[in-house]
Amino acid sequence: MTAKKRILIVDDEEPIRFALTTILQDQGYEVDASETGNAGLKKLEENRYNIVLLDYNLPDINGLEVAQKAREMDSDVPIVFISAYGTTDVILRAVRLGAFDFIEKPIHSEDLFSAIERWAATRKGQTEKTLEKIKKALSADLDQGVK
Repeated sequence: MTAKKRILIVDDEEPIRFALTTILQDQGYEVDASETGNAGLKKLEENRYNIVLLDYNLPDINGLEVAQKAREMDSDVPIVFISAYGTTDVILRAVRLGAFDFIEKPIHSEDLFSAIERWAATRKGQTEKTLEKIKKALSADLDQGVK
């Protein structure tokens, strides 16, 4: 049995949280949602997520600050920004913080699933490379043990 992929949504707009949660749960994802940056960070402290969907404009702290703190907690968690404020400056700052993608509001499900699929493909490639390195290292260790 495979584990469900866990997604965290951090967005202050209830209709967006509801719609994203519904769409993603219908596709088999386990979803948590928070309406503030600090609440999202608390969830990140308590749980591991495969991906974070993060709004830029939040009522307490902005998404860039959330991304910075999230990176300090888990440097590998992919962050996809979702925002109506997709200025070049915001996008560049998000990318510098390691954002995996940036989706502009209104969110179209095709864009959302495209970002998730790209993340999954990237993750699969990284896993395959890691396995190959392990195989080579084990092979080298075995070869040295034979000599």
